Amino acid sequence: MGHSRYIPYGYCIHMGNALPCEEAEVVRQIYTAYRNGESFQGIANSLRENGVRFDGERCDWNKNRVKRILEDERYIGKGGYPSLLSEDDFRQVQAIIASRRPREYMTPEETAIRNRVRCAECGRRFKRFAASAARVWWKCEEKECRTDFKITPDMLFHAIASLIDMVIDDPKLLTVPADPAQGFRPNTETVRVNHEINRLLEKPDADRQTLTSLILKGISVRYAACNADSAPYTTEKLKDAFAIAEPTGRIQPELIEKSVSAILVAHDGRIRIRFINGAVVSGRIEPRKERT
Repeated sequence: MGHSRYIPYGYCIHMGNALPCEEAEVVRQIYTAYRNGESFQGIANSLRENGVRFDGERCDWNKNRVKRILEDERYIGKGGYPSLLSEDDFRQVQAIIASRRPREYMTPEETAIRNRVRCAECGRRFKRFAASAARVWWKCEEKECRTDFKITPDMLFHAIASLIDMVIDDPKLLTVPADPAQGFRPNTETVRVNHEINRLLEKPDADRQTLTSLILKGISVRYAACNADSAPYTTEKLKDAFAIAEPTGRIQPELIEKSVSAILVAHDGRIRIRFINGAVVSGRIEPRKERT
């Protein structure tokens, strides 16, 4: 039997077929060590110290090679390879790998805006990207979008906080043009009563008192069908919330979560905040000096 590294570690080619070889036991030992709490690097160190060969005469194990072995589904029979492990053992290792991955930490400020910040050009999300803890930026998730510039968290947060503070200072900015029909959602009762009114109006000899009574009923059922979350009602709730808030110069997560439906960023640095009642305020994202 010959060895070749174009097939997974633990297999050999014999008469054109992949078969387990003596390395298969090393594979099982790697899985056992990882399930017992050893790290990728710790396993690699142990294999080198014990002179376990990876390819021919070389013992050049590293954490990336160990990780690839631990994530390779061919060891449970995928791709036509004979199984070296049970599927339960393999899935258990995958769960451990997933649990050990560093979780992305987001501040309350980032959490409050993450699903609200969108590209004004293509409508896709503006996402937070992190090369490291010190290198974080926000940009449109669409690679082909012309809004291809990166915004630092400080620039984005400052622009949003400035607009929110502006509304706190002047809640009248939340006013939207009145629309008498807004918030009215006809139901079966309003349709029925309206139909009766129209039918009576078509009769020249309709009883005036009956008609008046029916019109009053129509007003009543129409009022009952009005949406409590219509723009005028929502606007007053928003104004009350902003009237008691204080400008801070910082993102206010709770206020944003209750009042903002979208934050739109354009390719030229313009930013608009759209509130849940439809009101919009606009500003610009300005360059900020790096904090020292």
